[in-house]
Amino acid sequence: MLIGLNGCIELPTEVPDDFQLEYGWGACYAFWGRNTLTIYANGSATNVYEEEMTIEYEKHYNFTDEELLEIYTEVIRHRFFDLEEKYYNPGVLDGSCSDLKITADGKKHRVSVSNRHIAPFDRITEKIIGIINSKDV
Repeated sequence: MLIGLNGCIELPTEVPDDFQLEYGWGACYAFWGRNTLTIYANGSATNVYEEEMTIEYEKHYNFTDEELLEIYTEVIRHRFFDLEEKYYNPGVLDGSCSDLKITADGKKHRVSVSNRHIAPFDRITEKIIGIINSKDV
């Protein structure tokens, strides 16, 4: 993360060459339905939906440089690499689970969230889903 002279986060102007993102979301128990989206620095992406341990569909996307930068900017803005690795609600055993693994600029980090709302995580994943939804129209 870059901190500018004024102490503020310096937002990126380009996506690192090693950028890779894997975002999984859906039911905590995979047999109830789960998506896994993988995005690479070259803009290629695949979203696989599995239910009952069987691939129900696989969609392929191409992200523009601008869309990749929008996502990466959210990653930096919300300090993804500073988030804890796990956020769980111990009172709920099923429900929804999400995990986000990002490689960028020589760093790798994974955050898992189960039945909780973590604002920085939510802002990043909302950006990802918003772009995907615009492609599925």
